[in-house]
Amino acid sequence: MADVDKYQIKTGEIYEHEYLNWKPGDNHKDLIEDMELKLLFLLQDNGLCGKSEETGHHELYEEKEKEFEQNIANLSDDRFPPFTYFYLSKTKSDCGDVNWIICDYGISYVIQRADEKPDVFEFFFAFKLRQVDLMQLDTFLGFHMKESYNNDKRSYFRFLTILVRKYQILYDEARIKTIDEWMDKGYWSTEDQISAIKDSEKIKWNGKQKELADLFVALKINGWIDEVDDIKIQKAFTKSKTISQILKPSFDRDSKEYVLDQIYSEGYIPKFEKISKCKK
Repeated sequence: MADVDKYQIKTGEIYEHEYLNWKPGDNHKDLIEDMELKLLFLLQDNGLCGKSEETGHHELYEEKEKEFEQNIANLSDDRFPPFTYFYLSKTKSDCGDVNWIICDYGISYVIQRADEKPDVFEFFFAFKLRQVDLMQLDTFLGFHMKESYNNDKRSYFRFLTILVRKYQILYDEARIKTIDEWMDKGYWSTEDQISAIKDSEKIKWNGKQKELADLFVALKINGWIDEVDDIKIQKAFTKSKTISQILKPSFDRDSKEYVLDQIYSEGYIPKFEKISKCKK
């Protein structure tokens, strides 16, 4: 059974793949600009942008501001890849304090057809289709026929046909031929499809995603579990789509330690502090 995680559409992985593999002469610069705009809205809408007022790391944001301005300047220079890597904005409070908001395009937000607008799913699917290893392309296509289209072959095949036509600038001849063969020669009918877990089959979590992360951290601290496995949590619970990012620690320059500031941000009250220690 193939790894479900490998075929999910994760925005951060898609963006970083394009950045790392960009070559002089690549002619889809406009699509990268469109990607950054879509990522900005996704990160803002899902509360995944960092705020200086929550972390207090103002010096770091001042450095990031200079880097962001340089990245913007580089966009007009063909010697540089067309990536800004992140978006940073600055505001002043009524009392004159400066606050920054940073949206890191490398954050892995999972795109699912049922949750997003059609143009967003289509766009990031097109890039994921471009990036999947050719030897894994059959399995990827089969995975999304089941996961994203509920085995509606007619609709899925039409989607693929128009998608490749619209984004043909992203694909070489071998990839287009492989996609056509998968549809035309019936490889989809015998392939081992991945049984992706639907939300209806998961444990329903009635709290917020941050609270779910808080629970598993508390269980680990008190010895009830040995590790916090974000992938297994995502597969088992609802409201866990971006829990990998929530559980990702960041480095605190003051304490010189890694902290879970995505969970324990200013204003958040831990919900599971009273869990007792596990007596092994």
